[in-house]
Amino acid sequence: MTVLRMVAFSCVAMLVTAGTASAQVSLRVLGGVTTAAGESPFVAGSLGGRLGWIEIDVEGGRMFDILPAGLLDRLNDLQRQQGLPVQAIAKLPATYALGNLRFISPAGPVQPFVSAGAGFARLEPRFDVVVAGISLGDVFGLTSARTQTEPLATAGAGLRIDVGRGYLDLGYRYLVIFSDFGLESGLRVGRTHVNSVYGALGISF
Repeated sequence: MTVLRMVAFSCVAMLVTAGTASAQVSLRVLGGVTTAAGESPFVAGSLGGRLGWIEIDVEGGRMFDILPAGLLDRLNDLQRQQGLPVQAIAKLPATYALGNLRFISPAGPVQPFVSAGAGFARLEPRFDVVVAGISLGDVFGLTSARTQTEPLATAGAGLRIDVGRGYLDLGYRYLVIFSDFGLESGLRVGRTHVNSVYGALGISF
């Protein structure tokens, strides 16, 4: 929690500075696609402050499926070995909170930026599909796949397009979640890697 507290403190400090300097406070709504084993949507919101070419924000959102490719491949192998009649579905949704530090061009209608951040993700593995009356959790030994909260880190880049007091962000970011779950049959997932493209609509005050 230390990283988030430091980012949150920095964000609050910047918001306070807005009352005495030329800082801007902004609200954003984000949406996009995450890619791990497959593609899935995500949604989020953020509150931040900007002073010149530095912007800090706190973001919270929901990723609907970031199942690691290695775990999905192993599950499919196990299904073939068990001779199950259909391919089961496994998902890994996650709720997350993070702090972002963004370096952004200070002027012009189109402003490139780079960003980095850290936070936490609440992972909720879902492997409890039943096929032909058989619990996959029993067959594959999935009882170790429990809900858990793990740290994450992210980095990315993009473009901001200003439209009056509003703006549009178009960006890419890479996330790594330091997860620790797996199958009792032996496969462990030490990290979950996620690529994401997104758009964000924001308004500045």
